[in-house]
Amino acid sequence: ERVERLAALPTTVALDVAGLGPTLFGHGSPRSDEEIVTRLTPAGRLRPMLVDVAERTVVLGHTHVQFDRTVDGVRVVNPGSVGMPYEDTPGARWALLGPEVELRTTAYDVEAAAARLRAGGLPGVEEWIDGFLLHPAGAAEASAHFEGVATASEDDRPG
Repeated sequence: ERVERLAALPTTVALDVAGLGPTLFGHGSPRSDEEIVTRLTPAGRLRPMLVDVAERTVVLGHTHVQFDRTVDGVRVVNPGSVGMPYEDTPGARWALLGPEVELRTTAYDVEAAAARLRAGGLPGVEEWIDGFLLHPAGAAEASAHFEGVATASEDDRPG
């Protein structure tokens, strides 16, 4: 029942943000929860994703890499990730919205976080700690990887 209720929710929501106006929030892209948008996504591939968007600011996640760019007058922002950022330095990534967009980083004790995760005893935690907390892919590497996945996904679509 809970899964069905969650599945019925919209994949995007528009909220009025002070100073930014109506702002669209989603995970992958405005048209798909799984579609990939990165700071490297060519404008030509991004335009069709934005064609039905009325809002001038769009906030997306999915790739966990911070960026703030504008395509055809639409500002596209990824605030990054607090728990699994793909960045070149440790820290929780997030964005402060209104009246502007401010991409932020909050430093924290990564070793202490790793110790707390280990204490939880979850299976596979060491691999997760190593790959996502202590030695995550950097922003350039992650963006290039996700762009490759996006391009491969496009190539696999029926014509």
